[in-house]
Amino acid sequence: MSDPALSIIIVSYNTKNDLQQCLDGLKKENVPLEVFVVDNGSTDGTIDMLRDEYSEWTAFTLILNNKNVGFTHACNQPLSQCHGEYVLFLNSDTIIYSDALQKLVDFMDSNSDVGVIGPKLYYGDKKLQLSCFYDSPVLNLLNILCWHLLPCNLAESFYVKWFYSRWIDQEQKDVGWVSGACLMIRRSVAIELKGFDDKFFLSAQDSLDLCKRVKGKNYRIVFYPKAEIIHYCGRSTNNNAGVDKKVKFLLHMHHGHLYYYRKHHGIFIMVVLKCIFSIISLLKGLFAGIIYAFTLSDRYKIASQSRIVLSYKILALQIPHPSI
Repeated sequence: MSDPALSIIIVSYNTKNDLQQCLDGLKKENVPLEVFVVDNGSTDGTIDMLRDEYSEWTAFTLILNNKNVGFTHACNQPLSQCHGEYVLFLNSDTIIYSDALQKLVDFMDSNSDVGVIGPKLYYGDKKLQLSCFYDSPVLNLLNILCWHLLPCNLAESFYVKWFYSRWIDQEQKDVGWVSGACLMIRRSVAIELKGFDDKFFLSAQDSLDLCKRVKGKNYRIVFYPKAEIIHYCGRSTNNNAGVDKKVKFLLHMHHGHLYYYRKHHGIFIMVVLKCIFSIISLLKGLFAGIIYAFTLSDRYKIASQSRIVLSYKILALQIPHPSI
């Protein structure tokens, strides 16, 4: 049997129904592929579903972790087993539009100077989802601050309107990074770089860091809007979680931001950002507390408690020295 063109790596954590929908779609693809699902200790019946439904699929390999080891570490686990010319890191809550994978593979085949490519992403309601951006320290910092200061929908609406929507009708566009929700990379490059930096546990900065290192090897990063993917986004994160789980999730995100800026821009910038993030979190907590005092809504009570606890935990974060 000849090697597949594409090795797909999916990290799973309590997204049973989404994962099944994603895998059923992949089984219909015409691209020769192999699929690795790395489960990070799901407790929602995911493992039984995978064994029952896909154990006889010859292209399918299941890797089980007994705990949540983080997105990046899990992504790296199957790399040494991959045989495809390209590796696709794909989120479990995605649906592939017709021929999207073939379009990405064909473009990579025709452009040997491209190291990473990413498609156009939509939310489940078909609204555009920001899936790429410039490689600019200032703009990326403003991007992060906007996401911290503004409600998520307002922050994304700004970037979609003023940047992303101007790119989606282009044939292709060289960018600084593409979303890790659907990121295709040459296997040889992924192996050389040792995949993601697994000091990112869960953060949007993990794909930015990977793309930056790929560019350092003189490859291009390309946004290719002719290929389209639905990404429901955040399905493994419970929006109704209590204070402890919400703080843990947000702390992972802040850790990723701070680690990225220490790694690429130095410890001074990282310390300044740590203070800014802590102050923003405290102010958000106090504001949510005021709203709770008038509404007695559990939503604002949890938000207030989470943000206030988070504000001092951010200051206590130990950001490791970069290794790769």
